[in-house]
Amino acid sequence: MNLNCPVFVFIIRVFIISNSTLLNINKLILKNKNEKVGYILKMMEINFSVIFFKIKGRLWKQIDESQQYCWILTYAMDSSLAANITFNKLINAQKRGVDVVLFVDNLQQYNNQELVQKLKENGGVYVTLNLTWREWWKIFNQEFFRRHHEKLVIIDDKAVIGSSNLESNYGSIKYGNSQFYDINMFTSGYINTVNFKEHFIRIANQYKIRLNPKFVQQKPISHLPPNYDFIYTHQPYFHQLQQYILNYIKNAKNHILIVQPYYYKLKQFDKELKNALERGVKVDFLTSQKRDQPVYHYLKNYMLFGHLFHKNLNIYEYPEQLLHMKGYIIDGQNHSIGSFNNDRWSWKMNNEANIVSKDDYDIEALQRVFDRCRDYSTEIFKDGQVTVWRYTKIKFWQLFIYLSEVMMSKNKIVHASKQDFIPGYDDSIGF
Repeated sequence: MNLNCPVFVFIIRVFIISNSTLLNINKLILKNKNEKVGYILKMMEINFSVIFFKIKGRLWKQIDESQQYCWILTYAMDSSLAANITFNKLINAQKRGVDVVLFVDNLQQYNNQELVQKLKENGGVYVTLNLTWREWWKIFNQEFFRRHHEKLVIIDDKAVIGSSNLESNYGSIKYGNSQFYDINMFTSGYINTVNFKEHFIRIANQYKIRLNPKFVQQKPISHLPPNYDFIYTHQPYFHQLQQYILNYIKNAKNHILIVQPYYYKLKQFDKELKNALERGVKVDFLTSQKRDQPVYHYLKNYMLFGHLFHKNLNIYEYPEQLLHMKGYIIDGQNHSIGSFNNDRWSWKMNNEANIVSKDDYDIEALQRVFDRCRDYSTEIFKDGQVTVWRYTKIKFWQLFIYLSEVMMSKNKIVHASKQDFIPGYDDSIGF
């Protein structure tokens, strides 16, 4: 592979979303200028800004400028102003001849149905993944609980991956309610978009969705540019993300930084984290004080982390917006961000997608962002008392999660022999 070719120029834009502060840091870095690997041109932008005014504004601009295709995969999309603007821009792109595909998980789709129909009438593909109300009988197996939690956008040679959905909760006061605080990475370059596209193709295989053959016949590239990788999980067969996290914690030598909104007891994860703490590895865990899921409503962080407290562990909670970003930095040398939560739903039920980087500049930038979040956070300690009523509610939700896992056992209907996970595109689906 000739990296001297301009088509392999790789541009990373990391966007961090906040409620009010705006900080732009632009770096133009020319790496490996005299080496055989050729040029890798990188531009980093860190924006502390509201998502739909800044980030979705950039996304909308990319949709407006799209020429070939625009594919979006999201876990949640409502009928808010921001979502409707996105829909209208996708419809206009389809009218221009752009190939538009929109995948939304059925559990959290509350779209404007008139706009959905208009997109379809103009030739766009809109699919709600893993239907629930039509297939309620699946509640007794994994198929019902296996949600598409990924957040991924590819537009021509550009891509976005991160933790934001297309809902009002992720927007500013102008476009939503500014409830969540997220992180997304904008990338550009042929290599990563082709690899990200493979994820859409896998989903198309699973649900027998017909995609434009013009955009599915490109051969995938086995690796992203140096220092980058795209990792994902497809339940219950493929657990690349889980293995990545466990292996890096297992091999950590000095420091682990974890930023996660949702945490719940996980046997394998807790084991590796405790072993790291005993080895003398310093661990900073930044989480949210506020959470939107009812399973967490009655749980304080000192309850969730009570079994992990250690002299080498510092736990912080962000008190303002719901800290919704998901990320890991290991020994200042590896980082991963995306949709993957540190809870049972992501580890055992949902399909997820993250991007991994070993690039020093990316890690530096993320470290500054996480440090800023930590500066606004409060450290928590092992104390507090639980009332009988709260304890009862906690036990109810613990039982709910346990029964969910039991009912979605891979021995029930969905099992390896079903083979709904196919690495490449199935040409037999037809067009």
